[in-house]
Parts: sequence; C-alpha cells; structure tokens
Amino acid sequence: MRLHPIHPLHHPRPHPHHHPRYAPAWVAVSVAISAVLAACGGGGGGSAGGDALPPPAHLTAASGDPSGAPSDPPPADALPTTGTTHLVIDAVEPGTAVVSLPTDLAVGNVVKVTSHGPNDWRIAQAEGQQVLTTRLPGAVDWQVRTPEGSTALWWSVAASHDGSALLAAANAGRLYASSDGGATWVAHQGEWERNWTAVAVSARGERLAATAHGGQLWLSGDGGQTWLPTLEVRPWVGVGLSADGRIVAAADQHGHIHISADGGQSFTQRGPLAQWRSLAVSASGQFMVAGVSQGPVYFSDDYGQKWAPRDTGAGDWYRVALSASGRQVAAVDMGGWIHVSGDSGLTWTRTFREGPVNALATSGDGLALAAAIPVDGGLPDGRVHVSTDGGRTWLAQLDDRTWRGVAFSGDGKTLVAAANGGQVYLSRGHRTTPGTAGGIQGAAGGEVELVYLGEGRFSVTAARGAFKVE
Repeated sequence: MRLHPIHPLHHPRPHPHHHPRYAPAWVAVSVAISAVLAACGGGGGGSAGGDALPPPAHLTAASGDPSGAPSDPPPADALPTTGTTHLVIDAVEPGTAVVSLPTDLAVGNVVKVTSHGPNDWRIAQAEGQQVLTTRLPGAVDWQVRTPEGSTALWWSVAASHDGSALLAAANAGRLYASSDGGATWVAHQGEWERNWTAVAVSARGERLAATAHGGQLWLSGDGGQTWLPTLEVRPWVGVGLSADGRIVAAADQHGHIHISADGGQSFTQRGPLAQWRSLAVSASGQFMVAGVSQGPVYFSDDYGQKWAPRDTGAGDWYRVALSASGRQVAAVDMGGWIHVSGDSGLTWTRTFREGPVNALATSGDGLALAAAIPVDGGLPDGRVHVSTDGGRTWLAQLDDRTWRGVAFSGDGKTLVAAANGGQVYLSRGHRTTPGTAGGIQGAAGGEVELVYLGEGRFSVTAARGAFKVE
C-alpha cells in the first residue's frame, strides 16, 4: 500500500488548548531510503550535540488573580521550524529497511518518516540520540501495580533512575517499597500508619526517604527493608535526595528547610521561616528548589546552605520539580498553572492549566513532565497529563480518577501514577534506549513525525501505524 506523503498523521489527544504546533512545509519525494532537507525559511544547522531546547517565549500573567484566572491560557510558543527532513522508504527487497536519524539538525527541525514499501522498517539512532515516544501509538503500556490487598488513599510516589525501585505512601496509611518495578511490594506494618506527605528514592534505589505530617522524617539505607526516624515531630511536607542519597533535604511546613550532607546522620536548619509546601533536589544535591504558600519559589545553588527567592510572577506555590542538572525547573501554583524554567528559575513561562495539580514530576533531563490532576469539584478532565517537550504541549493519559501522586524515573522511560483511594499504575515505553541500541520499529505503511529538541533528543509529535520501541 502506498501512502500519499501529505495525508494527515494521527495526533494522540492533547490538551484541547495546547495542540502541538510544529508546522513544517512538506516536500514530497519518492526514492529508495533517501533524505531531503526542505528549506522552510532557512536550512537546518548545528549538530546532534547542539543547543538544548530553549525555554518557550515568556507569557505574561493574566491580570487579576496572580495564581491564574479560570480563563483558557494562551498556548506556549512552538519551536521555530526551519526545515523538514523527509525520509521515504519504498524499498521492495526482503528484510527490514533501516533509516538513520540525521545528526546535522537545528532545534525545531522536523524529521518525517514515511513507509511506501511492503516491508517493516526501523529508525536507527546514532550515539547520543534518543526519542521520547509517549505520543507513539502503542508505545506506552499502562499496568496496575497496586500492592496486593491495598485500598490505600495514595498520597505520594517516587522512583529510582531506572524505575525498578519504587516507594508509595498512603495518607493515614503505610509505606510500600518495591525493588522490581511494582511486581511485588513490602508493606510496613504496625505503627507505620501515618499521614505520609512526601517520599524520595535515590538513583540506585537503595536509599529512601519519607516525611509524615505531624510525624518525623524516616530514612532507609537498604531499599526499604529497615527504617530509622530522624528529626523531631513536625508538619513535614517535602523531602528530596541527591542521586547517591548523601544529600537529604526536608521541608517543615511552618518552619525551615533542614539539610543533611551525611545521609541523614546530622542536619542543619537553613532557609527563611516560611510556609513551605514542597521541595526538590538535583542529582548532585548542589541545586534545590522549594515552593512557598503565599510566597515565592526559593532556589539554592550551594547544597541548601543559602536560599534566594526567584521572581516567578506569581506568589502562591504548591508543587515543584527539578531536573538532574538543576537547570530545568517546573512549579505549579495554587491556581493550577504550571510554570517552567530552563535557567534554574531565573526566567519563567506559564504554560498550562487544567485544574488543581496534586503532584508534579520531571525526568532527569527535564524534557518529560507529568502532572496529576484530580477529578474534583466538577473538573472536566481529571487525568494524568504528560509533556515530552519541556512543558510546551501536553497529552492526557489514563482515565478520570482522583489522581494524587506521580513520578518519572530518572531515565524518563517509566512513569508511575497513583489515585487517592484507587490503584497504583505504571507505564513503560516513554523513550527509546539511548544511542545505537535504541530505535523505533514500524510496520509497512506507517508514518511518524519527530521534532528535534536539541542535545540528541527527539520527540514524537504525530504518527500512524503499528510501532515498537527499542
């Protein structure tokens, strides 16, 4: 079956006010496994290791309530599209046809692959390349991973770098730890029923942390088999760990930030007296971000020793998330607006609003974001919303639930979501394996469209057909 190259592709359902707006001008070609760069206002340039995805152009806040009025938000600016590379497969020889992703692209360039031949095909990656595949049909497989016998009021979830180690906390309930991606769980019994508010997992999954409102900070160094309490009883609302678990930060809702540089053996009190709501820590522990109710977002670049307010244009913050490098930051205000920054909070863009956000998460590179939005108060679309381009566009996932917790694994391949009084769900397939080991397999007659995000990263924006993520 031959496909006309200008047939529309399948776009998975994004948020109705935030459709992807990468609009290339197509150049139809029909040659055996070839590539043509179509000039669309300038040719592509740079390399796979070029500039990273720039932050969207600043969007001014609506007048009135700084936390966000209920009117529809303006869409974030799309990436500037300067060229389209169209890879057309019409080979008839037996076997899988292979096309390689270009390496000489500029941020915003589009790569479109169209199969005209009768055979399966594959998109191959070069070293340093990777594709974010959440929008690829059939790539993401959601599965129930709820601990057996649990009907918990889930409140918070966290994942290790590869998603194998998970930690889930229930409000007025227990902690549950898993070392096999949620296939089995260890529940902590007896006096462990507390009002757990936040959890964190180190990169390898051996160090865990959990805070309880009106309780203590609890730490584990063996993947959740044993736990020890530390710090005094306070209304703890946030906790973060460095990748190795040596740096620990905990937020007292009506006090200060408490910092440990020795894995929780000792702590120092830092930051101003404020109504803290959440915090996040970078992989090295050098960078930290924390949100304040009726106040600004605070940022630290010296392992939590000193904290400075960031000018965000709003002043009532609920949840924050931070990339591994500390450069990409996401924060949600009490009005449900999600704000993103690509320069450690120096400048911000207000990007998306669907309703109150209960949890916010990011992948290690900051390109993938997830927001847990509950069905509450008559909201039309209480779902888990995912972005694969740093917050520019969003895609709804899962069904309507009272979503409470959400977490990306550090590598961005695994996403975990938990509903209050419902199930724990886990999905994989959000990315290809990095480098030459990864790629996308497609069936005959399929099409896929990718946009280049920079630093070797691509994101699927549209596709049709059957696919498999490698």
